Amino acid sequence: MLKDLLESISSEPEITDILIKEGEPVWVRVGGLLKRVERGGSIGREAMLDLIKRNEAQTGIIAAKINMALEGQGDVDFAIKAGEVRFRGNLYWTNGKRIALALRKLAEAPPALASLGLPPAYEELLGQSKGLILVTGATGSGKTTTLAASLEHLNASRQGHIITLEDPVEYILKSRKCLIDQRQIGRDTKSFNVGLRAALRQDPDILLVGELRDFDTVKTALDAANTGHLVLATLHTNSAQQSIERLTSFFSADKREWAHAVLSQALIGIVSQVLARPLSGTGRKLVAELLVATSDVKNSVREGKTFQLFNIMDTGSAKGHVLLNNALKNLVLKGEISAEEALYCTYAPALLKKELQNAKR
Repeated sequence: MLKDLLESISSEPEITDILIKEGEPVWVRVGGLLKRVERGGSIGREAMLDLIKRNEAQTGIIAAKINMALEGQGDVDFAIKAGEVRFRGNLYWTNGKRIALALRKLAEAPPALASLGLPPAYEELLGQSKGLILVTGATGSGKTTTLAASLEHLNASRQGHIITLEDPVEYILKSRKCLIDQRQIGRDTKSFNVGLRAALRQDPDILLVGELRDFDTVKTALDAANTGHLVLATLHTNSAQQSIERLTSFFSADKREWAHAVLSQALIGIVSQVLARPLSGTGRKLVAELLVATSDVKNSVREGKTFQLFNIMDTGSAKGHVLLNNALKNLVLKGEISAEEALYCTYAPALLKKELQNAKR
């Protein structure tokens, strides 16, 4: 059975991801690299569908509607448990209506915030009672882990009501000083926008929005951040500047000025992160850019002059700003990552290459 194979594979701690494609053997990711699993043979469609159907209560996917969901959007997100390990999963069409399954192993609990290697000023941003904090990066850059660690920090350090909107729920958080409600899209609420609007009537202090993906969700999140709530959210963007531009792009041209004004008031900070492969050992090292919403940042956002943010951050390290290029350069100079890895991770490789050449003179 596929479930037995998953339980066996997932017990190996170095494995982070499991990839299954109809008619092929299982593949696993170890230390960032994929390799084929020889045992188990080829996996059929029915085995994958049966795995999800037997765990309907966990996944939130109604078994009878799996095919309908796939036909509608081509893929379905969910969370599932095999043995003692939880996974974030995505079931999707590939190669002309064959089925594939991607599973990301989840830790039982998020790591301590201080252990992630985020810029020091980030923890201070979490101390604010209202406003918007964005955690951004590509898929697989550790955004969910950063957000879960952030919520656990808040859960241990202040009192309040935390409501999360996730697709799917990955880390299961236990109420400590805070009451925590974790709502999964498709299982507990219809969409991010519907869930966020409802959350504002559920007496929240802290809101986590798994993804800002449409105008209504963005506008409601900004309104919530400006009316006494601490809002944490994600975007699939690579830098602080790109994050501001993406967020305001959800608004039509005639509302763009309003969006810049509201965002300048709500913004607390932006973390843009990547996972770099270290020179020694296995696993990945989190490297992050941090924009702190200082008065000059707020002025630039309000006026729509996002091109100024790079220079503000470059000269404002004393205020907590960290540019990704500077963080990567420092790791190269310390011998923790290679120059090639740094250039692969950055959104401005030409500039970083020049900075590394100057640093070696």
